[in-house]
Amino acid sequence: MTTPGRSGTTRRGGFGKRDEKVYERNQRVRQPRDASATRLRNRDSVDDRPRGHLRAFGLSRIRVREMAHAGELSGVTKSSW
Repeated sequence: MTTPGRSGTTRRGGFGKRDEKVYERNQRVRQPRDASATRLRNRDSVDDRPRGHLRAFGLSRIRVREMAHAGELSGVTKSSW
């Protein structure tokens, strides 16, 4: 039995709107939580610090400063003017 003004067919090959929502939710749940690229965070490769990360070195700003002063980073010198 169809209601007046409707064609009588449903979208997605017979799925109702509620069924679509359940299907979409199941698809989202199937992926692991950390699969999303937006959840990944750049971290210091030495001490795993999440903040102040410098991509050029793969280190945090604190670690870059320490290693530069110790002469462990080639091509990096202390600036003076």
